[in-house]
Amino acid sequence: MDTVVIGASPEQRLCALVCAHTVRKHASIPFNIVHSFDRSFPVPSKPENRSRTGFSFVRFAIPEMTGYQGRGMYLECDQIVFRDVAEIFAIPFGDSTILRPPNQASVLLLDCDRLRWKTEDIVRGLDDGKYGYRDLMEDLACEDPGLIQKTIPREWNSLERYEHGRTALLHYTNMAIQPWRRWGHPLAYLWLEALADGIRTGSIPKTAVVEEVGSGHVVREVGDWCRRNGLLV
Repeated sequence: MDTVVIGASPEQRLCALVCAHTVRKHASIPFNIVHSFDRSFPVPSKPENRSRTGFSFVRFAIPEMTGYQGRGMYLECDQIVFRDVAEIFAIPFGDSTILRPPNQASVLLLDCDRLRWKTEDIVRGLDDGKYGYRDLMEDLACEDPGLIQKTIPREWNSLERYEHGRTALLHYTNMAIQPWRRWGHPLAYLWLEALADGIRTGSIPKTAVVEEVGSGHVVREVGDWCRRNGLLV
């Protein structure tokens, strides 16, 4: 079965659950969802090569995580989905091993049958100087560029912009003002609506909200908003 892997670090558990809820809500095909917030990954020895987000190297572990079988979709926890991911899974690979949007490599479709990546080897390549961190993250420099195609439509990675009826995936890229980090983001209502829907349908435990607010991983205002709207006691 195909797999959707959502990249997140431990402190991003709630937003990962929100992302997963939006993926499932619109999906018409079966797949597994795997979270990375409870997993560990290799850490480069050189500080300049270390993950900027806490989950940067998750995408390279996906073939291993799937047992090198099927297709693996990479999403990030700071995203919410408005359309059916079957649209992406339907895009043919042709001779390629990786499909991505034209802007960022933060939404990927991987041919795990053909990608024999080992995360330790890719991280070691950073420290050995085979490629730089930016080249690896932006250009997926561990793979032959001829095997990477930018055929995922741009609306599947809309950066801080939302157009009703067109945006398939909204990506909150400004880490300083993400809705769960700082109250007042102009598109926070979309994330809060997704959170509320997940709580009402039972796919997001109420305890996750309480725990993440209590730990300081999510701003207090999110909990207050949930209480005002009858989602928490």
